[in-house]
Amino acid sequence: MNAEYHLQPVQSAHAREFWHNAQLLRLVSAYAIASIHISRVASAAQIDPEIMNILRFGTDLFVILAGFLTAHVFGYKGKPAADYLRSRLIRIVPLYWGFTILAFLVENYAMRSVSNT
Repeated sequence: MNAEYHLQPVQSAHAREFWHNAQLLRLVSAYAIASIHISRVASAAQIDPEIMNILRFGTDLFVILAGFLTAHVFGYKGKPAADYLRSRLIRIVPLYWGFTILAFLVENYAMRSVSNT
């Protein structure tokens, strides 16, 4: 038998349920984060501020789940952490610097046009 041949394990119903629950937690955390970002709308709708404080868990939950799912997927595929970091840097750093430069240029243009009036 070829050493490169790997059987894909059949996921049990319990395993599929676990991943659906993880995706559901991601959805809940994303909604919690979004609700915090629209807190002005919530205050205009006279939603109790205590409810908004409860939803602040969303960011923590989202970061924890993202780390867990990433580690699980990369561990399952047998990829080293360096590959993950390299792919993230290639994807994120150009966008980060592009938007940072754009924000800098927009801010300077806005400040120049305000000081000219």
